[in-house]
Amino acid sequence: MFREACGQNSGGIYGTLSSTQLGNSRTWCNGTGFMIAPGILATAAHCIHVENNSDNPVHQRFNVISASDIGKPLESAYLIGEDCIRDVALLKIDNARSTKSLFLDSDFVDKGAAFGTLGFPLSTTKFLSTGTEFNLVERFQSAYISAVINETLSSGKILSTYETNNLMYAGSSGCPGFLVNGNIFGMLVGTRINTNTINGKKNTEQVAISLWVPSIDIINFAKKSGIKLE
Repeated sequence: MFREACGQNSGGIYGTLSSTQLGNSRTWCNGTGFMIAPGILATAAHCIHVENNSDNPVHQRFNVISASDIGKPLESAYLIGEDCIRDVALLKIDNARSTKSLFLDSDFVDKGAAFGTLGFPLSTTKFLSTGTEFNLVERFQSAYISAVINETLSSGKILSTYETNNLMYAGSSGCPGFLVNGNIFGMLVGTRINTNTINGKKNTEQVAISLWVPSIDIINFAKKSGIKLE
């Protein structure tokens, strides 16, 4: 069902490596990003922060590579801006090898719609004396749209989030979700966590629901950041 959509989008999806040197040690985070305009990548904001926590400092260095370039040197990128409330960040690659951009659909998707996603979950990184070893495999996953949840902030602004009916592989943050026609409807940013209290003790439970930022929010943030989308 999604074979053509995978071929359509694959070249615009990137593995991301955010890293920081702390004395004699290094901390890093692997994720996925996708090109929304020539040289501009959208990714999950928490992936650009130390320990994947948006309350922590932003990483010092960003490197990326597309699926078609695996085996070549990593490309350098830098942060344009982030919206921590929506968990969206924008990175820029100067003189990018490719300018293949994915199409962001501004319309909302109905419940029950099937979708696919491509990205680089389960990736690993080693920093060696000979250079960085960034081990990537582009993986396809699929599920269905189960709900659109609306949350009203204290400011009165309404935030919409897609819920989908499967957990994605670990490390899938930043993966774009696309319909059968290849259009991007959103970006994976997390999973549903339920909290309950048993015998006075608070417990958390990960539910088999993935959370996605709608494409319209990425579009709006890109435009606010001065990015012209095609």
